[in-house]
Amino acid sequence: MRAHLFGDSNSEIFARNLLRLGDGKVKQIEENRILLPFGKITNAPFELALRVFPNLENNYRKKDWFSERAIVAPKNDKVSSINSSLLTTVPGDEQTFRSIDSVEEDIAVDYPVEFLNSLNPPGMPPYHLRLKIGAPVILLRNLNPPILCNGT
Repeated sequence: MRAHLFGDSNSEIFARNLLRLGDGKVKQIEENRILLPFGKITNAPFELALRVFPNLENNYRKKDWFSERAIVAPKNDKVSSINSSLLTTVPGDEQTFRSIDSVEEDIAVDYPVEFLNSLNPPGMPPYHLRLKIGAPVILLRNLNPPILCNGT
């Protein structure tokens, strides 16, 4: 979409290569590894994060800088580990917020609270939500439309 909207030739080439990858037209070098015709190879998720978000400690307050970068991963656990490592590089004190782990009605539950708190189902916030001032947060669901949560 960016290639069509802005007429950027680099974005157009990237979009074409991405479509080739999705169509399975990229050479496979091993059973579970392919050689991408674009981008750079990294050996670890944290190295990838540092390449996508270089100099994060100085740029973390720039909204436009963040809107031009993204890391997409196939599983939520990888996303969580990358987010956690990036959050440690953002300056400032970290605050941890926990979700509610009790119910008003007396419902018989056969699972220990610790087990339920360890689950991280898609579409739900984690039990331990770690935040820092200035770190970006994505609002997935607005509970009080037309105003965003916390008046933002």
